[in-house]
Amino acid sequence: MIRSAKALFLVVLMGSLCFAQAPPETTNTPDNSKAGAYYNFAMGRLYSELAGAYGNRNDYVSKAIQHYQDALKLDPSAGIIFEELTDLYIQTNRLRDAVTQAEDLLKQNPTTWMRAACWGAFTRAWPATARRARSTRTT
Repeated sequence: MIRSAKALFLVVLMGSLCFAQAPPETTNTPDNSKAGAYYNFAMGRLYSELAGAYGNRNDYVSKAIQHYQDALKLDPSAGIIFEELTDLYIQTNRLRDAVTQAEDLLKQNPTTWMRAACWGAFTRAWPATARRARSTRTT
């Protein structure tokens, strides 16, 4: 009886050693950064929609901006993140922040499509600025 208990204990011990696994290393591989960027982009989009639904509440806007910026840090080559962040800045009348963000991004990644995206952001911001300037002149 004792001999079979010892044998069973030995089998269980050996089995647990064979199937024991070391925890995986959490390095910042491209897959992890893309997943993190996607998560932050989705959360930024959610808070951006909530901000639009509730009249641009500052807490939702600031959370959306933070998530978009985190997504840009993880994947600076994703142009859609930049476009969404720029649109959020424009919708909340933070044009100076949009320009600063575009300049910083161009310094990091001066590719052709990035210049086009920044130019698109500036042209989207320009009509809003012109309308505000005209409305302040007429009053």
